[in-house]
Amino acid sequence: MKDQVEKEKISHVFEEVVYIPTTYDLKDQELSSDKKNKSDTAFLYFSALTALLLNFSLGCNFVWTSPVLPKLKDSDPNVNPLGEPIKTSQISLMVGLPSVLSLFSSFFLAKLPDVLGRRGTMKYMSIGMIISNIAVAFGTHIYIYYVAQTVFYIFAGTASIAVQVYMSEIVEDHNRGKFGCLMGVALPLGCLYSFVVGPVTTVRDFTLLCTVPSVISLIFFYTSVPESPVYLAMKGRKEETIRALRKLRNNKSSKEIEQDYSKIEDLSKTRTKSEKHGFVNLFNRPVLRKAMMVALIANMTQHLSGVAVIMPFLGPIFTEAGTQLSGNTVAIIVGIVKVSVFYSTSHIVERIGRRPLLLFSSCSTGIPLFLLGLYFFWKNNNSDFIENIRLLPIVSILTYVVVYSLGLGPIPMAMIGELFPSDIKSVATTFIMTIVSILITIMTTVYPIAAEYFGIQWCIWTFSFCCFLGSIFIYFSLPETKGKSFREIEEILSR
Repeated sequence: MKDQVEKEKISHVFEEVVYIPTTYDLKDQELSSDKKNKSDTAFLYFSALTALLLNFSLGCNFVWTSPVLPKLKDSDPNVNPLGEPIKTSQISLMVGLPSVLSLFSSFFLAKLPDVLGRRGTMKYMSIGMIISNIAVAFGTHIYIYYVAQTVFYIFAGTASIAVQVYMSEIVEDHNRGKFGCLMGVALPLGCLYSFVVGPVTTVRDFTLLCTVPSVISLIFFYTSVPESPVYLAMKGRKEETIRALRKLRNNKSSKEIEQDYSKIEDLSKTRTKSEKHGFVNLFNRPVLRKAMMVALIANMTQHLSGVAVIMPFLGPIFTEAGTQLSGNTVAIIVGIVKVSVFYSTSHIVERIGRRPLLLFSSCSTGIPLFLLGLYFFWKNNNSDFIENIRLLPIVSILTYVVVYSLGLGPIPMAMIGELFPSDIKSVATTFIMTIVSILITIMTTVYPIAAEYFGIQWCIWTFSFCCFLGSIFIYFSLPETKGKSFREIEEILSR
């Protein structure tokens, strides 16, 4: 009896080891291998970087005022193309007017990527960006600056929308995060380019150099970069879609390309249905209203931290601070630090989480801003010990850039994609960016006048206060979205 039991145990073990399911065959093995993610192709990187050159160009122009304003304030006509020093009211209009008019234009041009295509929109917008910069480069009157800068931001803003859509449509699920990080780095890289090139060139040469990325992008869009496969599928152009996929994913077999096309075709049908959703859908459920409040305040905190003012006016701010380093030198250092930390954040956000990084960043950003404001307060009151703390502004702004780039910089926009369902995600993004654009317009327009009449310290202290206020809101309202599905996030928001 004992021997029989032992044999049965052995028999059961043997059967478990050698058992082969009846459904197992070579076809299953082939499908399993198809699920493996293929490496990203060189042509995919080439297409993505071509599109990101437009964001790079936008970054160049975003901080164009930093190296240019000291020259426009100069009375030497060989340095100042305007022939006379620029006035504070003119600075305010030059910075604020483009934001106002480009905001209104976004309502009329936001649909262009669906009409002209993603690549078509980027091509035509890049032409407008190039012409606008050329007008600024050879302009000798402030009104030319007003008009040309406004036209540039109209075209650049529309191009930026097309770039975001194009980038999300040429990648796959497994590499979307990586290419999203590339998109986040393009703008600060453009800022760094301006900080380096602007101080050592004339206004004309510098502006023309800011045009070069757009020219390169335009050439490649006309010669080699394909249209978005998703856009082509939405238009029912199957053969062109497959040709674009073969270019972008040239390491895949014909069968894999067909499978990718099927997925894209399903996605395009979903996109078509989602276009029927309007702004009213953002507020018809309590959970969506809370998601909107969380996403909106997180994005407002990002800009109320002063980044929309400090970066464009970085050179003039540090020139006035009278530190041991020139404003342009500090701007270059800040640009390098910002690009480095932005890139590093993309590698740690999935490990640490969104909420802890955003909470730490928003709270910590307020501290160096408070110290920077304190420095200007002491300086404007001619305090005797100011000579002993000349490094305080440099340390403060570098600390500000580091902690900002760890959370407030890259995370708020990413939160929109995680807090809203896919069918109204684009509507939510448009609504939030419209509100944020209005906020940026007010800040950049009011800052030069407020700094002159009330002092830089009060402007900077206001930014500091907003950081602390935003951190309180984030602590009590922002959920952690790392590793959670939309249903799980929705449940948290509904509590």
